[in-house]
Amino acid sequence: MALSFRFGVAVFAAFLASGCAVGGSSGGEAPGSDSRPTSEINDPRDAASVQQCSLLKSEDIQALGLSPDGKVKPNELDPSMPDNCTWESDDGKKSLAVTVFPGRSIQQYRDNSDSYVDFSEMVIAGHPAVQANVSSPEGGSCGIFLGTKDDQVVSAVAIDFTKAEKPYDPCPLAKSALEASVPTLPAAK
Repeated sequence: MALSFRFGVAVFAAFLASGCAVGGSSGGEAPGSDSRPTSEINDPRDAASVQQCSLLKSEDIQALGLSPDGKVKPNELDPSMPDNCTWESDDGKKSLAVTVFPGRSIQQYRDNSDSYVDFSEMVIAGHPAVQANVSSPEGGSCGIFLGTKDDQVVSAVAIDFTKAEKPYDPCPLAKSALEASVPTLPAAK
């Protein structure tokens, strides 16, 4: 029972991280955000043109310790937000949800960085990304958001309760998923 409660809390935190702090909609501008597209994405990719559960190859999902059978799931907190594809480990202690947000820029997360307890910028597979969480990843969940093109963001939210020692950081799982996904995405037109 304690595991399912912690898992529920982590899922709640992960869903909050997936969009509420940047406007809570699938494509709208965040309050106070700058709508100018950034020019830092030199190799734009179109994640929205790929079926959600095909954003990662089966072998990449298995290398992350997850079952290759991803399931499309709605955002339980805000059904108006895009669906995600979720992969889970056989024991249910680890999961990864990947969501494509069309009409959203990575700059929106930067502009709202003070909304997050955990915020840092990085580059993943040559693309700008941010780690943006409303609670500490040491609690078992971590969201990383990557700009695939000026007006599209892909998020990877990892939940991991497989490690006995605490604190544990699930962010490498989310980062590894994005590193594996980006090179397989088609070029944006």
